[in-house]
Amino acid sequence: MKIILKEIKNNFRKNILYIIYLIISILLCFMILASRKTIENKQMANFNKFARYEFIDPELDFDYIQKLADDDRVERFVLDFEFPYYLDFMTEEESLHANVMDVMALVKSSFTSQQEGVAPKIASDKYEIAIPQSVNAVNKIKIGDKIKINNITTEVVGYTDIAINDYFIGSGKLVKDLDLKLFDFKIFTKENMKETERKEFINEVEKNLKTKANIIVLSDFIMSAEKKMSFMVGLVIFLSLLGLAFLFSHILNSRKKKYFIYRFNGMKKLHFYSMIFIEVILTFIICFAIALTTFLLMDKFVVKGIMGLLRYDLRIKSILLVFALYMAMLMIATLLNTIKYSRKSLAQSYKEN
Repeated sequence: MKIILKEIKNNFRKNILYIIYLIISILLCFMILASRKTIENKQMANFNKFARYEFIDPELDFDYIQKLADDDRVERFVLDFEFPYYLDFMTEEESLHANVMDVMALVKSSFTSQQEGVAPKIASDKYEIAIPQSVNAVNKIKIGDKIKINNITTEVVGYTDIAINDYFIGSGKLVKDLDLKLFDFKIFTKENMKETERKEFINEVEKNLKTKANIIVLSDFIMSAEKKMSFMVGLVIFLSLLGLAFLFSHILNSRKKKYFIYRFNGMKKLHFYSMIFIEVILTFIICFAIALTTFLLMDKFVVKGIMGLLRYDLRIKSILLVFALYMAMLMIATLLNTIKYSRKSLAQSYKEN
């Protein structure tokens, strides 16, 4: 290990450009995967698996809404209420910068992604609310804090993410007692329902809500989302392959002279390539740590702190994906280069030097 660390130290200046390239490529991967637009496209693509129906200005019946929440035929629904009360705990100037919709929702959702906390329950007998991250960023409202909305003291139990749910989500009791006006009701039915069963169910909902359903088609948007996701994933793979190929090939080629010396002194091929492999892994781990730290610091202090933007949401699975992807490319590059150089005799190694 001392020899490997010494090699890294001695060759740091020679490898600096490749190290910088590797750090930048990893940063780009984080930016792509952590982009809220990417997350939004992915989540919206998931929604397209289900039939979506929209009811404009429906008649509100909380007992029936609770019945729908317990109905296995419903995958997800969102009730949108007019909600002009966010200025009770935000200044008007702050609200303009926060990009908060004046909507409160009552939801049943398997997709409602809470960055922290929980989503208020429809059947809850408590005053509970989840607030947009943009409101939290401006006002520093913590989970467990009490806020007043139209003279009703409400507990903050979670945050909604910007990608899909950039609005307030309230419990059934809160929405009911605020006496908000319902203006939109969207239902996603189960994926495996037969068409006849689906029509029968929607007819039943129409009768109870006393309004007709509109079928929402998202195919064009979803195709666009899938193309964007495919391009981004392809770019991540390309950057991974290119960065590791450059780094590994450069390190291996710069060791030709050492390769001859080590072999001349009796070092086995496997031992030599193990040294190279460990050196590349250590270099990669250092670059990965620098890239991750840089991204998190820039996001917290520059993008959020100075610019006031909530543009990125780097999740653990994205970090693991980038690490695993680069490591896989590293293993492939190691195997290919090992096969190439292991075929050379000691005499060939001498001639190359």
